[in-house]
Amino acid sequence: MQAAFRSQGIWLPRDAYQQEVFVAEIVAPIEGDRINCQALQPGDLVFFGTPQKATHVGLYLSEDRYIHSSGKDIGRNGIAIDQLRGDDQAHPISQAYFRQFRGAGRVIASYRDIP
Repeated sequence: MQAAFRSQGIWLPRDAYQQEVFVAEIVAPIEGDRINCQALQPGDLVFFGTPQKATHVGLYLSEDRYIHSSGKDIGRNGIAIDQLRGDDQAHPISQAYFRQFRGAGRVIASYRDIP
């Protein structure tokens, strides 16, 4: 995520947990087996991990979908588009990340611009 934003002249902290505290929080509550994405806009970040720490980040696209670097442990070992839902109709990888959803945020400044 850091490289994608940097390619557009926006600097982000390196790790997902650092990015999570850097962005402006967006309310995206879990409602049953879906995440309410009404407040999300394309380009917002979605965070996943443990209750203690964000360990994974994705870029929200639209229509409950996000793109992320999906690794070997949970994922497709490459760039993937998944859904922010955990129902039986969702791909098993979407379901796995849904269970780890922590929240969402919007980048409103470049890290290097912060005094």
